[in-house]
Amino acid sequence: MKIKTNMQFSTFFKGFFKIFLKVFFKLFLKFFLNFLTPYSFLLSSVDVRLNGGNSKANGRVEFFFNGLWGTVCATNWDLRDAQVVCRMLGYRHVLRATSVKRHGGNKTPIWLDRLHCRGLEQNIESCQYTGWGVSKCNSNMEAWITCDTLQGLCLNTDCY
Repeated sequence: MKIKTNMQFSTFFKGFFKIFLKVFFKLFLKFFLNFLTPYSFLLSSVDVRLNGGNSKANGRVEFFFNGLWGTVCATNWDLRDAQVVCRMLGYRHVLRATSVKRHGGNKTPIWLDRLHCRGLEQNIESCQYTGWGVSKCNSNMEAWITCDTLQGLCLNTDCY
């Protein structure tokens, strides 16, 4: 009977230890990538682009997620959110954060809604949002930005 109890305890302990290591590793990795690595925005798991504008630094904000490009709902969209996107694209500052009416025939998914950034984040995944593809967008407005090209390009805090 004692052997079975010890085996049960050993199995429980191994399972608990595995879960603990997974959680610890995920938290450590998130902390390391977001706060200790100066080029963490290069390691973001999503790609971003500006589409439909008149330059590389202007356009509709689109993210590549789940194999598709999608937009950002302009509800709560502001300069702090746009600053993070410009930083992800390698620009130092944002000039303008605007909303543009979504075209009726646009079938592009809305990937982000209720985005809330402080403006200091290195990538959009560090901001608060409802979840990828979770949208209750009650507006037909999409997020557009213009990044400042005159300030030079940045790699996090190293700007040229």
